[in-house]
Amino acid sequence: MTGAGRTGSEGGPPRPRRRRPLAARALVAVAVLASLGFAAMAGWMLRAATLEPLDDQRRQQQLAFLDRALDSGAAEQSQRIFPEGFVFQHALTGLAHATPALPGDQRALAAARTALRAVDSPAGTERFGVADPPSGAFHAGWSLLLAVQVSRLSGQAADAGAVQARSRRALDSVRNRLDRDGSPFLDSYPGQSWPVDTVVLVAALAQADAEVGVEGASSVVDRWRSAASELADPTGLLAHRTRADGTALDGARGSSQALIQTFWPDIDPLGAADSYSAFLAQFADRCAGLVGIREYPLGRRGSGDVDSGPLVDGCSASATAVTLAAAVRAGDLPFAATLDRQAELAWTPTRTDGRRYAGGLLPVADAFLAWARAQPVGPGPQRDTPHVAWGWWVGLPAATSVLCGVLAVLAVRRLRRSGPLREGVDA
Repeated sequence: MTGAGRTGSEGGPPRPRRRRPLAARALVAVAVLASLGFAAMAGWMLRAATLEPLDDQRRQQQLAFLDRALDSGAAEQSQRIFPEGFVFQHALTGLAHATPALPGDQRALAAARTALRAVDSPAGTERFGVADPPSGAFHAGWSLLLAVQVSRLSGQAADAGAVQARSRRALDSVRNRLDRDGSPFLDSYPGQSWPVDTVVLVAALAQADAEVGVEGASSVVDRWRSAASELADPTGLLAHRTRADGTALDGARGSSQALIQTFWPDIDPLGAADSYSAFLAQFADRCAGLVGIREYPLGRRGSGDVDSGPLVDGCSASATAVTLAAAVRAGDLPFAATLDRQAELAWTPTRTDGRRYAGGLLPVADAFLAWARAQPVGPGPQRDTPHVAWGWWVGLPAATSVLCGVLAVLAVRRLRRSGPLREGVDA
């Protein structure tokens, strides 16, 4: 039989075969890619949820990045973003090296010495403009913390003497402020006082006294604690910023309270657990599905600023990161583990030149995290703390991946039933 081509079942003209629609094929591709993407997301979340918390290897990887970042001008970069960025970048990196190290550790000692020299340099002191204490409470506190670590690691008499000299100057400043019967909170900048800065300074005095012995330090620390406690709010928390008489300009806020709670065990070992519990009761919350620290107490609203950074659902990323340090100092290891794993989940670390978070765009944030992970573990509070429902976080992207995969399979089967890809008649 001859002819131009095969005919239909009724002997009519040939019928063209339909080409599979481009949109349908694109939909299958999107479903497959989405399934793979959500599966990768679930795997990443599962990895974050099961990481060993406070792993020292991760901190060491962070320090490798931070050391290189300092060589590349990270402190100057941080100063352009934060008023105390230069000091924080150097001090936090030095302390992250030094705090967990054993005496005689030369690498940690070199890092602490380098940090102390940078903090004491004109670049570290010139912006504060306060004479009592020299360069202000903020600078005096963080530089004394570094000096204590240098002395501890070196074991040298000269370093111990330097700590005692710094401590005597700081003691005179704190004692003079208390004797004037005004605010116990020293200035960080001329006429400007943030209680957290004096907390760090007084805690550093307590550490110096424990390390090298500083005559009169313990009595001044006790006296200061009593005066500061009289100015606390009804929950026992200190204000964020104060007037000259010590009364609050800004009430307690998460970004400063996280630091206060980290250092309060040095000042008030017996009352630190109650203070930490009051802090969590006022500031710990669930934000965007995770556990976070609010910048303002529960029930209050406010906007973010240079101290808090941008707020997400009322929570501050900086306050949440620093609370990791407070949780470790309080011995609240379950909460510390939650915060540590959240950092791995939310900040997406990479291993270029060490371990960096959020692409290393904000090195001072990496420094805060490394410093928080380096804190000594406290005795442990007897309380419940909020935790992330990791099963929900991992399960949602996993279920979405399966759903996308099922849709892709169904779409492929439907396309196969629709006939061959070509269009036209057979020759």
